[in-house]
Amino acid sequence: MVLVGNHETQLSIYKHQYPVSFLKPGNWFGLLPDANNRFKKLDSEIIKVNGTLEFLTIDETHYSFNLNTLERFFGFQEAIKNVAQAGIEAIASSELLAVHSVLEARLDDIAFARKLVRCTSGSPVLGSIPVQDVINFTQQHPALKGQFSYNDDGTKLLLSSKASKNLFLKLLIDDYFQSELTHMYYDSIAKDAV
Repeated sequence: MVLVGNHETQLSIYKHQYPVSFLKPGNWFGLLPDANNRFKKLDSEIIKVNGTLEFLTIDETHYSFNLNTLERFFGFQEAIKNVAQAGIEAIASSELLAVHSVLEARLDDIAFARKLVRCTSGSPVLGSIPVQDVINFTQQHPALKGQFSYNDDGTKLLLSSKASKNLFLKLLIDDYFQSELTHMYYDSIAKDAV
């Protein structure tokens, strides 16, 4: 981490691995601008540090330029998994699924865990729509018909494939629409209120 500033304003820059190299005199890269903005040759070695960065903090505002580093090295993957686990508990309490542990088995897939967090945190379906209405919807909607299995009495969903788990997440955020004008069915992430 590089920290620059004074007692009023501070800038900190973080890069997980700094590629460092030496610039030597006599090398054509060894030119630096002087006080008159003219290039002059180096008279000694200097250290060059890569100019890219991953995180930047100015005063108390944090900026991240590389989420992968944040997730991999600073425990964010574990945080995502923990929040996803809480989402699975919300799904379990909704009684939509016969077996919710099938979602837990995919928590190591961080992309799936992220989707699970997004779907359960803002779901207009969980806790709002009766379970039987959700079951009926999955049996009637053209994109969902035949994609799910059900328990013996038909009151809960069974997620037996990776595709059914992904469709279930889309169901939780109400991604399936039918146009009132054309009566065509749509799969839509953007849901701008009218």
